[in-house]
Formats: sequence, C-alpha cells, structure tokens
Amino acid sequence: MLLAILGLSPLVFLAFGYVGSHFGLAKASSLTNTLVVIGPILVGIIFRGELRQLSAVELAGIVLALAGIALLTIFSPREAS
Repeated sequence: MLLAILGLSPLVFLAFGYVGSHFGLAKASSLTNTLVVIGPILVGIIFRGELRQLSAVELAGIVLALAGIALLTIFSPREAS
C-alpha cells in the first residue's frame, strides 16, 4: 500500500499542472483542495463501509462538495485566461 501511495504522489503534481493549464489557477486550486478532502471520505465509504456512520448533515456536505466539483468542471471555459 505504501508503494502505491509513493507511486501516485508524483501524479498529483502532474494532474495539478494539467488542470491549472486548462482551468486556471483559482479553479485548479479549488478543485485540488476539494478532491484532497473528498478522496479519503470516498475511500472510507467505499472500502471501509463507513456510510452508516455519517449523519445526514455530513452526507449533505459530501454531496455539496461533489456538486461543487461538477459545477467547476462543467461550467468552466475551455481555455484559461
């Protein structure tokens, strides 16, 4: 597991550069920060079965974070300004 994490770490920087060049720094930063938060949450839900431990407010927050990611990516212009 540690080797997988170490192997994926450089991809984060490449992905940030790619997203930054296509969406702009402000959107890239907000997407990256949101994905950093939502990633471990989804791992806990999918792989550890922790969905039943979340309250309705926490689930609403997760849904809003995913909606924010969708809105940032769907309604962004094709070229960074």
